[in-house]
Amino acid sequence: MALGLYFICFIIFSFMGWIYESIYCTIRTHHWDNRGFLFGPICPIYGTGAVVATLVFNEIFKNGEAKLWQIFLISMLGSAVIEFVTSYVLEKLFHAVWWDYSEVPFNIQGRICLPASIGFGIAGIFVVKYISPAVFGLFVDVPPLVIEGIAMLLIAVLGADLALTVSGLTELVKKMEEMGAEFDRRMEASYQVIEEKRQFITEKWEAYEKLTSDKVKEYTSTMSKAQQHALRSMKQFRSNGAAQIAGRVKETIGLLPVVGNKRKISDEK
Repeated sequence: MALGLYFICFIIFSFMGWIYESIYCTIRTHHWDNRGFLFGPICPIYGTGAVVATLVFNEIFKNGEAKLWQIFLISMLGSAVIEFVTSYVLEKLFHAVWWDYSEVPFNIQGRICLPASIGFGIAGIFVVKYISPAVFGLFVDVPPLVIEGIAMLLIAVLGADLALTVSGLTELVKKMEEMGAEFDRRMEASYQVIEEKRQFITEKWEAYEKLTSDKVKEYTSTMSKAQQHALRSMKQFRSNGAAQIAGRVKETIGLLPVVGNKRKISDEK
């Protein structure tokens, strides 16, 4: 079978895959979702899978000799390989993902998952047994020269689409990385400012704590019995600062009520 015909069928299957993906995702998200890596209405991964399946079962097994379980198993494993490799290559090239199965059971790196592979295995049966023969059958009476001409035209269109897509994505990725780097720089600068201020405040607070502790100890060592009695009988100060100091003085001289093994500061709360 001519390569040109396989390429035409590749485009047809890719278009059918785009229709399926777009309808499925639109129903799931409740808004129009134009699926596909390229600008045009095709999903090449579906075309690749269908053409490879056709090649395997028509050219290797010859004339429908493959059993259903063989079609299912080979389609399931083949789709998993194609999907994993495609996901990996796209992520490495453009630092982005087009699908993610991370939340689906039995997934591998979020690139493939068992439920999806089983679905593709079942779909492979329909493709090999019914869809592929019907699609290829459309060109039985078409002259080879016409098929080659159509194939060349589709190659040119696909090449232009691919060039536009790669160019646009490359520019997008570059811009996103530049903005990300700028954001990281700004965040790092902000963090450094915050960290310096935090360290400054911490040092000042520690110095204040030490000074206050020394002052409290110095004062409590000179308190008279009358002052201790007055402090004990006093409920609280209006000033929050004075209340805090009074609590520390009480704690230092042992005037706080004991709860368990600790003295409780309650009057100043």
